[in-house]
Amino acid sequence: MRTAPAALRFLPTLTLLAAACGDSSAPPQPVALDAAAFEAALDALDDVLATEPWVSFGQLGAAFVLPVPPPAPTTLARVPVVPDQFLGSTFVHDGAGYVADPSRTDAPADGVRFVLYALQPGTQAPSLDAEIAMADVRDVGAGLSNGFALDIAVVAPLGDVARYAATFEAEAAPPATSGARRDHDGVVLVGTLEGDGDVLTFDLTSGAVNGFTVTDLALALATGDLAIAGVLGEDGTTSMLDFDLSMTSAGETLRLTGGRAGGSLQATISQDGTAIATVTGAGSPAVAAAGEHELSVAQIAVLARVAGIVDVLLELVHHVVDPVEL
Repeated sequence: MRTAPAALRFLPTLTLLAAACGDSSAPPQPVALDAAAFEAALDALDDVLATEPWVSFGQLGAAFVLPVPPPAPTTLARVPVVPDQFLGSTFVHDGAGYVADPSRTDAPADGVRFVLYALQPGTQAPSLDAEIAMADVRDVGAGLSNGFALDIAVVAPLGDVARYAATFEAEAAPPATSGARRDHDGVVLVGTLEGDGDVLTFDLTSGAVNGFTVTDLALALATGDLAIAGVLGEDGTTSMLDFDLSMTSAGETLRLTGGRAGGSLQATISQDGTAIATVTGAGSPAVAAAGEHELSVAQIAVLARVAGIVDVLLELVHHVVDPVEL
């Protein structure tokens, strides 16, 4: 069973518009874009991100909180992310949050385990009688003199769904109060996500720059012929976004640049250094051919999905970062 990620479920159907030619004397120039190839590649990405254990992990990962913080370090020397008193503990959800279950003894000895559940339609609350997977968070940085390292695995009955490594600087101080979460800077996340016969590899580096959380990213599907690379900048207070992303499929590369402020998107899609489309507006942004270009209905439809990749990537970033901020 697969449930579409939130960013895909609620991605609006963008208005499909054909742009009028700016110069009536010049014939429109068709765009050589294989819409079907990009459509198939985006479908493959959707399928990987829609596996039920991964969707549950993304929804519940922000609730992975240890009940007592480790002691605050007096220097930048390393302190454990997972305090010794929690090593080997399994946490279950009680409807309000995660609590330790001392009757469960199968968690990794060098980390903690969080039980993942099927999500209730609509509310996305965990169905406590429907355990579907486990998320193991292992503290593997004991050999580091400065800094932190975690290994995160989402394991379902039939095998691993996702596994990734997270490393970050020692300045990522423990939370000041019980139940609070760490605020990491300079976190590097490298791993894989499996689903529907495909494998997504990802390499993310996220840190604070001038009030924005800036993420450099590179992702690739093993069998879906899709690679994405670039930068996302997010202001968590105002929801302002900046982005510069390249997407390659079937030997063709599209570049998506622009930003979003006040809920309104302003973006340009380019091919081989030439703008072929603009995406503007809020709610259901309009996709229009740029300049003297002419787009087919199929091309406009797939470019709408290309523009929507920004929200898909933001959701992926949050899904892999949230569980690290114990």
